[in-house]
Amino acid sequence: MKKALLFLFVGGFFSAQNVEFTDINFKNAIIKAYPAVDANKDHEISFEEAKTLTSIRNLSSYPLITNVKGIESFTNLTELSLTQKDFTTIDVSKNTKLTTLNLRENKLAGTLDVSSLSALKTLELNSNALVEV
Repeated sequence: MKKALLFLFVGGFFSAQNVEFTDINFKNAIIKAYPAVDANKDHEISFEEAKTLTSIRNLSSYPLITNVKGIESFTNLTELSLTQKDFTTIDVSKNTKLTTLNLRENKLAGTLDVSSLSALKTLELNSNALVEV
């Protein structure tokens, strides 16, 4: 019995080390578009694996992304281009290395805080419903 409990505890610990995505379509798009990010081929992205990705772009063939929670774990991104998707919010406050942020043609509304992105050089937000950046 003690071995089974130890296994459950350890197994839970390791699964907690993975990026949590709310939208399975977003997770699958990243794994399929950037297969090297899933280095151990377990169909999960660990926090360590997430740190290896510096650019996310060209996900246009992966529609139906409505939530990008999990993007904050990709802390070494310098380029993020998520255009023509259906998400309404995004938190890029932890993506402080971004130099290019392209979120054109989404359903972003309200405000977008980019104050922590001191390296940002290019920002594209057209065709959203943002009232303040």
